[in-house]
Amino acid sequence: LSSRRLQGAAVRSFNKKRILTKKEPLRVAWLAVLEWLVMEADSFETSNIAGFMCFVAHTRARWSDAAAVYEEPKVDKDASGEAIFIAAPTARTKTSNAPHRRRRKLELAGCARGVSGEHWAAVWLARRREAGLQVSAESPLPQMLLEQPDTWMKRPFRTDEGCLILKRLLTSYGVAPEDVKELGTHSLKHAWLAWAAKAGLPSGTRRLLGYHTTPKDNSMLE
Repeated sequence: LSSRRLQGAAVRSFNKKRILTKKEPLRVAWLAVLEWLVMEADSFETSNIAGFMCFVAHTRARWSDAAAVYEEPKVDKDASGEAIFIAAPTARTKTSNAPHRRRRKLELAGCARGVSGEHWAAVWLARRREAGLQVSAESPLPQMLLEQPDTWMKRPFRTDEGCLILKRLLTSYGVAPEDVKELGTHSLKHAWLAWAAKAGLPSGTRRLLGYHTTPKDNSMLE
């Protein structure tokens, strides 16, 4: 393995590797489409999954981390009663794999008022209550309605399923199919973080927004 010939062959092989690219961040107008669907979709199933996607985007969470939320999200209101933030605790995150962090609660929090100016979070949670949905072990936050009447799938959406539905929703409401080719569920998390980078926010602030910690930090939220 220390042979220069082998090392050279390895380098040449690596140089042929596909260039690593990340999923394109969701655009402001596209997030506004999802917020509109929460508010106006005729189908509750569409409204519910669009609401979950808005939750993922506004809390800057990974799809799997948001799917591990174990309590129904709640909104924080200001003195006038307007919903300002939406938050919910998750049982796992990609950044909490260390043994001393695995059983530590992490609160996912984000804006309850969207880029469209609409209060998507309050409407989403109200529609969930009307449908009798409440987060539990058998009722995860992102769910799909099965073919049987009023029967909900007992497992959360997988990321590949979420990716297909995200693209379908956007293209059904005016977004060109070629524009969504590079979208994935991680595009939702990237949205606010990409906007924060473009706005020139310091890296430490963006790290906090993305729930990332440095090795010396136990939690960025303490």
